[in-house]
Amino acid sequence: MLTINPTILKGCIDNDRRSQYELYRLCYGFMMGICYRYANGTDGAKELVNQAYLKTLTNLHYYDSSQLFESWLRTVTVRVCIDDFRRQKNYKAMIELTEHSELNEFQNDFDLNEADKKIEVEHIEQAMQKLPEMSRKVFNLFAIDGFSHQEISEQLGMSVGTSKWHVNQARTKLKELLISMMGSSIPKNYTVGGASLIIIFILYTFKNYIN
Repeated sequence: MLTINPTILKGCIDNDRRSQYELYRLCYGFMMGICYRYANGTDGAKELVNQAYLKTLTNLHYYDSSQLFESWLRTVTVRVCIDDFRRQKNYKAMIELTEHSELNEFQNDFDLNEADKKIEVEHIEQAMQKLPEMSRKVFNLFAIDGFSHQEISEQLGMSVGTSKWHVNQARTKLKELLISMMGSSIPKNYTVGGASLIIIFILYTFKNYIN
């Protein structure tokens, strides 16, 4: 868990440069773990981290100390990633291209099966970066950062059905990529979803956090 000494936060609010540097040093890995999932490569992730940190500093006086700082920082960072995506020139075209009728909710598998145990963090990282950009971002918001389809719909300006379609497409594509990478180690009826996938992605995020 990311724990920050209150004196550092107060120093940042008071524009103390040492405190601001220390907060950046302590939070960099955590923010990088989030931004890397949304960005197109490491350089893009670093840019998002810097944007998120600037927004953190300028809004730090709004932080309620009764709330976990990690949760507040996660919200700020994810919002920056969303805002950056919405500013992209091809954003509207991508929304219009992938607008679909609402789909039925697909079932989640909450068992950590033998196939899950064989998947390496590096496989997940590689597969995620190969997903279509829109599907990757929607999948991150829904499966990892806990946004509902309604919230994604409001944030990205798409229908609830389109949000569901992107999550479904991401899971299907991830399955195809993982099977391609690992061959016979994963059965063809393997299902990407539920607690098994969340556990894998916690490991994936933690890997970026400690580097």
